[in-house]
Amino acid sequence: MKIFLKPLILSVFIMVLVPARAQTPLSVSNAVDTALLRNFELRIARNNLNIARQENTFGMAGSLPQVSASGNTTLSVNNTSQQYEDESDISSSGVGEHSLVLGLSGSMTLFNGFKIVATKERLNLLETRGEIQLNHQIQTVVADVMLSYYDIVRQQSYLEIIRQTVEVSEEKFAIAELRKNIGMADAVETLQAASDLNTARQQMEMQEMMITQSFNTLVNLINLHNKEGFVLTDTISLDTAISSDSVMFALNRNLQLLSSETDVSVYRQLLKETKAERYPSLKLNAGYDFFNNNFNKGNLITSRTYGPWAGVSLQIPVFNGFVLSTRKETAEIRLLNARLEKERLMNDLTESARNLFAFYSTAISLIEEQRSNLVMSAKLLEVVLKQYHLNQATILEVKAAQSSYENAAYQLTNLIYSAKSAEIGLKQLTNSLIF
Repeated sequence: MKIFLKPLILSVFIMVLVPARAQTPLSVSNAVDTALLRNFELRIARNNLNIARQENTFGMAGSLPQVSASGNTTLSVNNTSQQYEDESDISSSGVGEHSLVLGLSGSMTLFNGFKIVATKERLNLLETRGEIQLNHQIQTVVADVMLSYYDIVRQQSYLEIIRQTVEVSEEKFAIAELRKNIGMADAVETLQAASDLNTARQQMEMQEMMITQSFNTLVNLINLHNKEGFVLTDTISLDTAISSDSVMFALNRNLQLLSSETDVSVYRQLLKETKAERYPSLKLNAGYDFFNNNFNKGNLITSRTYGPWAGVSLQIPVFNGFVLSTRKETAEIRLLNARLEKERLMNDLTESARNLFAFYSTAISLIEEQRSNLVMSAKLLEVVLKQYHLNQATILEVKAAQSSYENAAYQLTNLIYSAKSAEIGLKQLTNSLIF
């Protein structure tokens, strides 16, 4: 009789199964590193951060001088008729004029209610928020890659369970054939064994397809297409040192929460900018102008004026149809909404952390017990199979023991993966996900 219980099952899948097509070794760290370089969402987040950095300048805040140059040239032909009090008339026709106007002007804001200061601070906050959002996207990609990677490990463990089922079904069919040949079993028993064997083989083919799809998902996440495929080199290892207190204490490091706090500060600065528009605005203006006119008739042939100029302008807002007051009230409401959004997010994060930790701690506590159940169910199946060979058990009893063994193996695999998924989720919530 075959010994169908392999160390792989009894040791809780300490090895990673390799599909026949896999060629290139791939660890979790390598998968994450590749995703951090090639993932589309990360590249977009980096570009958004670059935009925020480019815009965070004193010029965008309005504190630097604005200089402009202008020029204008005009050609005209004029007919003139003038009558004076002494009843004399002067008229001319076809007077050509060529005028040239050049100018260089600049202005600099000296004071506008500290709006420039508020705007520059807002630009600093937007850059900070871009950095936080990039880090959040990094944590998201790392978590997604890890979950996809370990899901393949789980799917490969499923495949090994099904292979064990095929071996048991083959052993059961061989015994049924032997019993039938010596007249100890009828055709129904043999047909049942053959049906179970076919079903197990079909399940194995379906599971191999599921593994292929899982590999495709991982390849898409890391944006690296390898026609030869991969072989996974890492196993599922659990961090059992996570405590509820440590999770709740570290929740204030959550990147979404930090981004929400930055949003509150951004809207606070926008409110300051809006209030600043109600103050007088003082500007320093200076420039250099050049005017030149040429005439083809008359006593005046050329007129030329040029020189520098400087001045100060003061603008005092008096009334603009309640636009400023409306904008101020709108900014206050947006600031209030940002604060409410932060509180709502904190409540949601707290609930998620508690639920994830409860799921994590439950799975951790059940793994050892389920490991023992798997060992016992494996021993039971081996005993029943021997009894069936000795005509001391029926094929239905073998099938029941086989189902018990399969369920225990699947449940143990799912518990390990569930604990790892919850662990990744908790570390992602507390911004402590490392690889």
